[in-house]
Amino acid sequence: MVLCCALLVSNIVLAEYAVIVHPSNQSSLSTLDIRRIYLAKVKQFPDGEMIQAIDRPEGTDIRGAFVQFFLHTDEQRLRAYLARLLFTGKVILPKIVSSDEDVVNAVANNPRTIAFVESGFVDPQRVRVVATF
Repeated sequence: MVLCCALLVSNIVLAEYAVIVHPSNQSSLSTLDIRRIYLAKVKQFPDGEMIQAIDRPEGTDIRGAFVQFFLHTDEQRLRAYLARLLFTGKVILPKIVSSDEDVVNAVANNPRTIAFVESGFVDPQRVRVVATF
């Protein structure tokens, strides 16, 4: 029983996530590029294509990990930052998508999309990984 619980906990701690784009999007994105995209500081990929970012629901493990790793903040501060931008009319917030399957489908069907999913949901025939965390 103890071994079973230890294995379960280790799997949760070792969960890996991936930032994905459409396979036709050959842009190379650094951690800083991804940060700037999700902070609404850039609106185009390096190749000039407009970006359509997908976010995940607040309070989910994947979003918390993404916000901490790439944005170097917490969800409360991010919410306040985005509210200020939204109030000024300078930003359209990313679409919120709940399931990893729906995120992969959205990215696979739109070359301008960027999103993040659990690595186990990545299908290299349908999406391309640009970063992991």
